[in-house]
Amino acid sequence: MARHETAALGARVAHYGPAPAQAEPAAPGAAPDQQRRPWWYFWVWLVTPHNEFGAIYIGMIVVLFLDMSLGQALLGLVLGNAAGALSHGILTARGVHLRSPQITLGRKYFGHTGNMVLTTVIALVSSYGWFIVNSLVAALALQTIFDLPVVAGLAITVAVQLLLAWSGVDFKQLQRYLFPLVAVMLVIAGIMIFAQVTPAHDPGSPWNLSGLIAVVVVACFAWAYSIGWNIYSTDYSRYAPTTSPKIAGIASSVGLFVSSMLLMSIGVAAGIMVIGDDSSNPTQQFSSLLPSGFGTAVMVFVVLGAWSANAIALHSSNHLFSAGGLDVSTWGRRLMGPFVVSVLGFLLGWWAEGDLAGNYEGYVMALGYWVAPWLNVALVDYRLRRKMDDPTSELYEQDLSPKWGLFAVGFGLLGSLCLYALQVFDGGGLPHGGVSYAVLGMLVGFYLSGAIYGFGLKRMLKSRPAAAGAETSGAE
Repeated sequence: MARHETAALGARVAHYGPAPAQAEPAAPGAAPDQQRRPWWYFWVWLVTPHNEFGAIYIGMIVVLFLDMSLGQALLGLVLGNAAGALSHGILTARGVHLRSPQITLGRKYFGHTGNMVLTTVIALVSSYGWFIVNSLVAALALQTIFDLPVVAGLAITVAVQLLLAWSGVDFKQLQRYLFPLVAVMLVIAGIMIFAQVTPAHDPGSPWNLSGLIAVVVVACFAWAYSIGWNIYSTDYSRYAPTTSPKIAGIASSVGLFVSSMLLMSIGVAAGIMVIGDDSSNPTQQFSSLLPSGFGTAVMVFVVLGAWSANAIALHSSNHLFSAGGLDVSTWGRRLMGPFVVSVLGFLLGWWAEGDLAGNYEGYVMALGYWVAPWLNVALVDYRLRRKMDDPTSELYEQDLSPKWGLFAVGFGLLGSLCLYALQVFDGGGLPHGGVSYAVLGMLVGFYLSGAIYGFGLKRMLKSRPAAAGAETSGAE
């Protein structure tokens, strides 16, 4: 593998980054091993693993638990998904321009070690959380198809996913065909459900203060889901196109927005149609709106999509027992890592099923709490350094340790938690209770981290020319 290729591929959590002696910055002019047209990014983010029932369930939740009308819910979803897609496009364009994934670009904000720690935490929260969500969705879909207890469906899901992970099947190739089929099935189901929605089904919540706050809550809920994908925005930077990175950014932004917005809108329509349904299984509620045979087929594709996505995640967990120099054989890693992850996923999924909507809402918000401060640090860094000729020389400096990035994220998280805890002291006086405080806390973390990092980065950028001038004078 060429040296610029190693840099472009960047780092993964399991094997973090290339060794300093082996890596050198990937120049924007370096030719990647495979060229793609800019709008390839559109298709990547239009038909990807986030074409899942989890996005549909967000739309169902905002109707069933926030008492919103169709118009209010769609307005909130548009605002939230548009904001998440915009930042996704900016980060994609930046990664394509520098031929580096976001996990490598983060070294500019947090330093080498700080970036490794922060990115690992965010990746674990994101990857393992979605692993549990996918497992539980598959279990619920199996209950819908076969009328099994959820715990039985969860046990079957865990067993099948383990066997798939150990089988050695190339699921990435399988997903190239499976995910488009899942997307097509969900779109057809959405058309059928939207055709049933009439103004009479719309609860028509008033556009008062409570209604406007609900729109903001929905927007932030959708935004938290969308920015969860921002951390993977430049994963395909080595396929950088030969044309403008700006077009690649626009393409990925549009792809993420269209897919997320479409699925959440389907969920809104389904939620309106099942108001008053006492079932605690959202996949059952969803399939009840479809012809029986087609509804079963949709659930089968939902199960297959969840199983294949989780099989890849389990395969990656092989590295769990190779960290820290543990003396574990290759077969031991293949068996122990996926097994431990699956058992924990089963137990947490079983627990989460007790309050499905509340726990899912809490997970998406928790993901937003972690990602939002990180995201704004990345956006502020881009804004202040966008005129630099080539900042890639900073990415592989082992002694690089900009404290402001870590301080900004830490302070943002602290501010978020303090505002969320405010409900304890004022009795939860805001409309919609705790979820309103959760949303305000997430916004505080986002803006606070950006303000602190912007202040610190400006100071660092101003001090560097002075330090360089002093070194030059001393040499003379």
